[in-house]
Amino acid sequence: RYYIKQFQEETSLRVHLVLDASASMNFKHSGRITKFAFARELAAASAYLAHHQQDSVGLVIYDDQVRRWLPTKGGSRHIRHFLESLAAHEPGGRTDTGKALEALAEGMARRGLVLMMSDLLDSPEAVFRALAHFRRRGHDVVLVQVLDPAELDLPFDGVSDFIDMETGERLEADAALVRRSYREAINAAIEGFRARCGALRVDFRIATTDRPPSDFLNELLADRKRLGA
Repeated sequence: RYYIKQFQEETSLRVHLVLDASASMNFKHSGRITKFAFARELAAASAYLAHHQQDSVGLVIYDDQVRRWLPTKGGSRHIRHFLESLAAHEPGGRTDTGKALEALAEGMARRGLVLMMSDLLDSPEAVFRALAHFRRRGHDVVLVQVLDPAELDLPFDGVSDFIDMETGERLEADAALVRRSYREAINAAIEGFRARCGALRVDFRIATTDRPPSDFLNELLADRKRLGA
């Protein structure tokens, strides 16, 4: 006799939205909003989209440690809790990506999509240790470096006082004199992140705060659909 076996395959995706909430993410100069506000809007839009696709969504907010962690769940009630937690948090403190996220990866037992949003003003080695940990556990990882346009161009005139938002350290410099070397340094850093992400098969993106987060999300989704990700 021949038999037909019928089964239902689970196709819902587990989406982990990971936000850097250190003090440097509160920076705003020439962008529409702060870097954290941009990341928060992007996370909210991503969660809303995942919910309507019947995917489960989780939230992680960290600085030098994990401050908020909502495990992945589905349903309208969970999304309301997600959005309330997201809205209630304000950035502060120093960054320690490695310490915060390596412990987190241990708790993400089942594979999913990790969308991480950070300005990456941290030790590159710490960042990539954490990313490698996620990849070893089979997660699909998208790393979004969120920057204010001023952090790319250094559009200041004359002698300026630059203050580290996390340590309070101050540096006085003539922006016109250091602009060229600064741009070369930050472009080299970005290309270094891009190359190392490529080696780990992590999808690396730059997002600037002068654009609506919805535009960035639409482009990300279109690119990943085109590439079959």
